[in-house]
Formats: sequence, C-alpha cells, structure tokens
Amino acid sequence: MSIRHVFTIFFALVFFAPCHAQENTLVIGFNNKPPLFYWENHEPKGVIVSYAKQILERSGVAYQFEEIPFLRTIAYLKQAKPNFAALGYNKTPERDEFSIFSKPIYRDSTAMLVVRAGDANRFRTYHSFDALIDSGEFTFGGKEGNAYPIDEQLKRLGKNDRRFQVEPPMLAQLLLADRFDFMILFPEELEPALQESRISRASIEVLHFTDMPPGRLRYFLFSKATDPKIINRINKSILDTIPGAH
Repeated sequence: MSIRHVFTIFFALVFFAPCHAQENTLVIGFNNKPPLFYWENHEPKGVIVSYAKQILERSGVAYQFEEIPFLRTIAYLKQAKPNFAALGYNKTPERDEFSIFSKPIYRDSTAMLVVRAGDANRFRTYHSFDALIDSGEFTFGGKEGNAYPIDEQLKRLGKNDRRFQVEPPMLAQLLLADRFDFMILFPEELEPALQESRISRASIEVLHFTDMPPGRLRYFLFSKATDPKIINRINKSILDTIPGAH
C-alpha cells in the first residue's frame, strides 16, 4: 500500500468517523420543571432524568442532554430537527401531529389546586372540581402551551382560562398578585416553586378534590426526522412498569 493511500485512510478515519457518530447521537432537550427535570450548574438533574438515563443506557443509543427553552424545544419538533427528542412531556392531540411518542416513561401524581390562603373558604363551598368549574366564579392561571390533566374541564372556563409564558414559581407570584384565582401543581412541584418564588407556605392553601383525574403519563417526544432504529431501541428499553404515582 502506498504512503498516499495510508494518509487517505488516516484522514477518513479521523475526520469522517466522528461526524458519523455525531449524526447518530440523539439530542434530548428540556428546560426546568423541578424536581422532575431541571438544570443545575448546566448539569441535567431530576426524577425523570434519572429514569431516562437508565432507559438510554439500556438501549445503547448515543445521546446528549441539552438545556433548551420550552418554546424552542417545541419549534425543533415542529421543524423535524433530525435525531432530536424532548424529555418528559405529556401527550396532547396537537403534539401528536408533529411528534412521535415513546412508550410512557413516568406517571405524574394527582394534581392539586393552589389558591391564596385567604380565598380557601370560597373554594371549600364546592364538593367537586366540576362544580367549582361550572360555578363561573373562578379564574385559572397556567403556563402557555402546558398540558394539564384537567384541560377538558378548563375549556368550560372560556375567557376565565388565562395562560402566561412563565414557569410555576412566577405563576405563584401572579396568583398572590390577584391575576387569577387558582393554579394547578403536582405535589412534587410545590416546594421547589415556593422556594424559587420566595413565597411563604402560609400565604397559599392546597386543595384536593376527589374528582380530579389521575396523574398523566410522560414520554420522550421524538422529532419525525429521528432515525426509526433509535426510537425502536429506546422503546424496547422502557419497562412496562411505569414509575411515579399510581
């Protein structure tokens, strides 16, 4: 073999092999929803992150987590960014149009209402969440684009369903500022939201209703340009027993 051929092979191995590996790496984007998934000093943390890592290691798929804001994550999915996935989102009909869902990887706890402490008695006059919604007396505040387990009931609120492009800590501040009457959180989200917003536990009240739906499932949302072999390997590595609240 000539020296020229040796150098040709060497440069091919050095420059082209890494590119091929990079192309087959699944990029997984998410921002902050503590304690489920969040970033701490640019390191991925959280309950769902831990489960996701176990699944990905079993699958043998090359992956990397990236800190990406919610709206950009959704934009990447809509644009069919190659080998891209979002971590831990709920399933909605809209998302189903531009994403491929994995098998479920986690189930949320049952949601609860968070209200101003001084308003709690107004809510306690209703013995069901459906009755509270149909009373027309209350305004809901939520995150724009978020999928809530009570979305079907919230549709009945009409203009009293208000959405904001902020995370739960800021929503809690808006609640205390009287911008709306109640918000929805999962039990594991409450303490992180209060700590970040610097709101005292005494200033809010948590309410539970027996007709609240069970916790929703969470998934990997794959871009439609993701290699089907990657999706198949990950799905085969997801256990049938779903962790979370049951």
